[in-house]
Amino acid sequence: MTVQLHYINTNGVRLHTAMPSDLTAEAQERYREAWDQPGAITGMINWYRALLRSSRQFTASSEIRTPTLVLWGRQDPHISYDMAPLSVALCDDGRLVTFEDATHWVMQDRPEEVSQRIIERFSSKGTERYGVRTG
Repeated sequence: MTVQLHYINTNGVRLHTAMPSDLTAEAQERYREAWDQPGAITGMINWYRALLRSSRQFTASSEIRTPTLVLWGRQDPHISYDMAPLSVALCDDGRLVTFEDATHWVMQDRPEEVSQRIIERFSSKGTERYGVRTG
């Protein structure tokens, strides 16, 4: 997958974004429609603002208590793979699945495998596999 940088104009706001160049025109338009929703751009920008402003130090002290499945593309050009195990370390019950040939857009790169992992995660078989207690 290659990534092309795009300038998009949504709700009168010109944004610089990276979008996988192999997304269909229809898929790109669906992203633009989502970004055009009230508050969408503000929410995206505020996520990064908060990240940059935060002085909070994260530790492996199990901040996240919900069983968590992290799906990560090893070829992500935006977020270092080093962040994957660090993210899972913040979870009481975190599992990391790495897709060696996937990028930041894991769902677009490997839709069948990602879907299967999610289905497994929420199935009774998956709850056993991932150590989730039921009942």
